[in-house]
Amino acid sequence: MGALIYGLLADTVEYGHWYTGIRNEGVCYCASAVGYKLGGGLTNALCGFVMDMNGFDGMAAVNPASAMAAIQGLYLLVPFIAYGGIALFLIFYHLDKEYSYVENELAAKRWRLGSTKTN
Repeated sequence: MGALIYGLLADTVEYGHWYTGIRNEGVCYCASAVGYKLGGGLTNALCGFVMDMNGFDGMAAVNPASAMAAIQGLYLLVPFIAYGGIALFLIFYHLDKEYSYVENELAAKRWRLGSTKTN
């Protein structure tokens, strides 16, 4: 899943160029990097809060059942829900159907711009 993100991001750069006429690769890649950092930090903080609320103690020999249930939920239930949400978003992802048209339009625009230049 992680490898697909960069391909989808490149496709959205091309789509944004076609849709707005502005090529903003830097903004897209910067926003994705910021999103990764914020998402990772918030996810770690949320996991820590959940574990703390359920009585987890890393130094204890035995943790309460609520802490064990929290660990199971964080490792089993949360990823299942997250990947289900991603699958739902991908059902409505329409760029794959339009991408060949977008590429052809951009290539035609590049050709028109290149053929009108005088050296």
